[in-house]
Amino acid sequence: MRKSIFCLVFAIGLTLVGCQNNDGSKVASDSSKNSIESNNKNNAEDINGIIDKLEALVNEKKYVEANELITELNSKELNNTQKNTINDLKIKVASSVANSKNDNQKNNKQQYKEKLDKVEKSLKYLDDPKYSATTLDMRKAAGETYKQWDGALNEIYGVLKKQLSQSEINELQAEEVKWITYRDKKAEEDSARVKGGTLEPVEHTYSLANTTKSRCYELVEKYMK
Repeated sequence: MRKSIFCLVFAIGLTLVGCQNNDGSKVASDSSKNSIESNNKNNAEDINGIIDKLEALVNEKKYVEANELITELNSKELNNTQKNTINDLKIKVASSVANSKNDNQKNNKQQYKEKLDKVEKSLKYLDDPKYSATTLDMRKAAGETYKQWDGALNEIYGVLKKQLSQSEINELQAEEVKWITYRDKKAEEDSARVKGGTLEPVEHTYSLANTTKSRCYELVEKYMK
């Protein structure tokens, strides 16, 4: 009888211990799960905060800082929504940078076209008949015209040397040798119509000026960045 009672008590004790262990494991499991969910939530909030900062940088056109933040975000564990948002912002940054470069190029070209227009306008005074009253006057007017366009051409060369790559500079220099030959030959041909006359040097200089003027506009359009 005693033996039966002892066995019954022992069995009940094991059952209670088992129940306690199961309950304890369940509590630990729930606690761990809650901790993971909390960490995931905090990480998501942190990443969303960084994305908000990224959007602000893009709106402020701070593209260098924005790209640095994009690199940082790409190293983190992101959900699909976050990935799509970051990718959209990345595309926007790339597009804005490209447009900015195009605008700068357009501005440079426009700036120098306006400069060349001003040179042409500044020479209008030489159309006054008093600057063609004598051959000497005409020589002076032609000389001043050529001087102004040659100065503009040299200024453009100076800018291009800073903008172009070495291979582009080499290409431009080779092209320039051919252009100089063309310019001089054309001046000889244009002045040949009055060869031996007092107007020959006038025609020669005006031809140099006009060819140089055309070259200025050509270089700005073709090479200016």
